[in-house]
Amino acid sequence: MKKIVLTGGSCGGKTVMMGSLKMVFTEAIFITEVATTLLNKHFPVPKPDNPLIEEWQVLFERAIFPDQICVEDASELLAEPGTQLMICDRGLLDVDAYAPGCSADLLRQYGMTYEMALARYDLVIHLTSLALLDPEKYGKQGNEYRFESPERALALEHRCRKAWAQHPNRVIIDEPDWEEKTRQAITLIRAFLAS
Repeated sequence: MKKIVLTGGSCGGKTVMMGSLKMVFTEAIFITEVATTLLNKHFPVPKPDNPLIEEWQVLFERAIFPDQICVEDASELLAEPGTQLMICDRGLLDVDAYAPGCSADLLRQYGMTYEMALARYDLVIHLTSLALLDPEKYGKQGNEYRFESPERALALEHRCRKAWAQHPNRVIIDEPDWEEKTRQAITLIRAFLAS
């Protein structure tokens, strides 16, 4: 099964893109963003001005990481025979965008190397944040749990690029127009599946 990660800074369109891709790639498995799932259920959320937000972020990433592994692995295990594609809203290495350096400990804890984490995914599509492309439009559209300021979103965008920089098949879509961004992503995935 081929696995694709949608990544990028806050407000890049990952969650909305998943909805668009579901309409096109109807046979694929779609993995919802684990962070949003945890926040929807029970994980406590600090106020944006909380002085302990960095410490909270590390705890949050420590909760996300094993869930990400298990959700991906269980989805692959239970996939219908012949299923060829899994698309994930974020992947394991996004941890370093939100808690820089945290992946080293987590990878070691779960018996993985950085190279193994990269190899879990065949294609990484980075959807650039509106915090970089069009800061005036940056906001909460698409995710009610987004609490990052435009400045923090910009920092996350750059850290996310760094976290996935070594992936051999990473494509960055720097497109502010939503329809064009979606068209580029669909074209890219079709070409990837055909290769």
